[in-house]
Amino acid sequence: MRGALIDSINKGTLLVSKYNSKITGFINYHHRKDEQTTLYEICVDKNYRGRGQGKILFNYLVNEVKSCDKKIILLKCPVDGIAHGFYFKAGFTIKTTRTYTKNGKKLITWVYNC
Repeated sequence: MRGALIDSINKGTLLVSKYNSKITGFINYHHRKDEQTTLYEICVDKNYRGRGQGKILFNYLVNEVKSCDKKIILLKCPVDGIAHGFYFKAGFTIKTTRTYTKNGKKLITWVYNC
């Protein structure tokens, strides 16, 4: 995972939020060649959740996506993930729920139309 984050930093596809010089959250994403941006991770420090940090990061991503002429943001999250409420409030809709045979986990695919 650390290598993937370093790659994202080098590509400029890692958004970081700070408060008093402390990193409070980040978003890791990738613009595909088509009209989609894939959101790999959105993470907010548990001490800063519920304070709008995730919303600020996500709004920045939406503006970035629009400036690159992308139309949708897509993400996949385990069914038992804790962020489903956040995705719903942010305006995502559920596209599919699917079980992946490789590990047997169920993932929800969320989509956000820009």
